[in-house]
Amino acid sequence: MERLKQVLSENPIIAILRGIHPTEVVRVAEVLISTGIRAIEIPFNSPEPLKSIEILANNFSKEILVGCGTVVNLEELKAAQAAGAVLALHPHADPQLVKATRELGMISLPGVMTPTECFAMLEAGASALKLFPCEVIGPAGVGAIKAVLRDDTTIIAVGGISADNIGEFRSAGVDGFALGSSIYKPGMSLNDIQASVKSISESLSQSDFPTKKTD
Repeated sequence: MERLKQVLSENPIIAILRGIHPTEVVRVAEVLISTGIRAIEIPFNSPEPLKSIEILANNFSKEILVGCGTVVNLEELKAAQAAGAVLALHPHADPQLVKATRELGMISLPGVMTPTECFAMLEAGASALKLFPCEVIGPAGVGAIKAVLRDDTTIIAVGGISADNIGEFRSAGVDGFALGSSIYKPGMSLNDIQASVKSISESLSQSDFPTKKTD
């Protein structure tokens, strides 16, 4: 958990490479790392995800958190860990999967949308919370949920985040962002990927966390 917080303090972006082929992984990862990104996720609904995870781990495990995404069962989780993943993002709130992730020594980010799910996943041992889909929850909703959680809860925003709205979510108190199509889509050139990250980073630099209110 501390490693996740350290990585997010250096750069709050987790890059989601949904749809990437193993032959592209090294070049895309090199571009992302050159922009300052320190966490990269390979979703299971990508071509040969375990192979891509293994390539990431073999080449960049000292530089980034290697993640697996859209992990929905124990078999996928164990396979991803064996391939070198240390970060697991789940699309749903499954306490048993969260517990299994932590027992394997991995960082667990379950998908949540309501305060009830947030507290249930924290009780199960979640390292951080993946608020999804944020385009539905909105910055105001994120702020309302954050207000009832413990101050040390790490929140990752996912879904519909772009350069146009990332500043609003950052100002609502989000700690990190798992970004997919706003950074990478299959077929994008390396220059386009770099430009996308730059645009996101510029928007982030113009936003701040809210000042904590006192009673």
